[in-house]
Amino acid sequence: MKEIHDKGMYYVPIVDAGTAYRPHSNYTLFEAAEANGAFIKGADGKTLIGSVWPNEAAFVDWSSEHAGEFWQAGLDHLNSQLPFDGLWLDMNEASNFCRGVCYDEQREASPVKYKLPYVPTGRDLEEGSLSLDGKHANGYTELDMHSTYSFHEIKASHEWFQAKKKRTMIISRSSQSGVGKYGSRWLGDNFSLELFMGYSVTGIITSSMYGMPLAGVDICGFTFDTTPELCARWTVLGTFYPFSRNHNAYGWIPQEPYQ
Repeated sequence: MKEIHDKGMYYVPIVDAGTAYRPHSNYTLFEAAEANGAFIKGADGKTLIGSVWPNEAAFVDWSSEHAGEFWQAGLDHLNSQLPFDGLWLDMNEASNFCRGVCYDEQREASPVKYKLPYVPTGRDLEEGSLSLDGKHANGYTELDMHSTYSFHEIKASHEWFQAKKKRTMIISRSSQSGVGKYGSRWLGDNFSLELFMGYSVTGIITSSMYGMPLAGVDICGFTFDTTPELCARWTVLGTFYPFSRNHNAYGWIPQEPYQ
């Protein structure tokens, strides 16, 4: 990190929404947050356990009075080990590799998803997401609170930067109107196709209309193999984005121009 900073460069780590669920393992930040009720709860009244990159994971309940305290203490701890200059907030819809709940004992006897009068997109709203029955400290369920997750996460992160007298640099995958006051976004996973290069323009302009002027996409595409022509054209287009980066999924051909 010192070498990077000495060269006038900056470092932005990925920080995902799911906190590793590790009770009784000397993970003091997690244990204090769980004791203070800072995580979303399941039907059994215990911390709702989902699954993301650390496998079992808990998710911040932003309606809890201790949520911001936990999040900012975590950023303090990370920064003490790895002095960073910005945050890339990913998987913050929040995403979940289980469909709703991972364990039956945390499932509601009569799940709310079967009672909805209207289901946007017509698909299971718990696919890749948390249980809609997840309980929040303010008395609401995840059904009510889902779309506010990234807003509160970005706001808490922005407040950390401000308290440290640092310039806020946050890019988020999930977003909501009003987020532009505290951070920025990219449009998430896209595809190495001309169609998605076209979509990027309307996506960025729409984000600006929603009050998020600093928005961008993964140039050359994230999923599938790009081509030299597509990557070159997309790189040129990317110079006109408010924000752009070359970002590639694992397993596809390299996209660095020198490759």
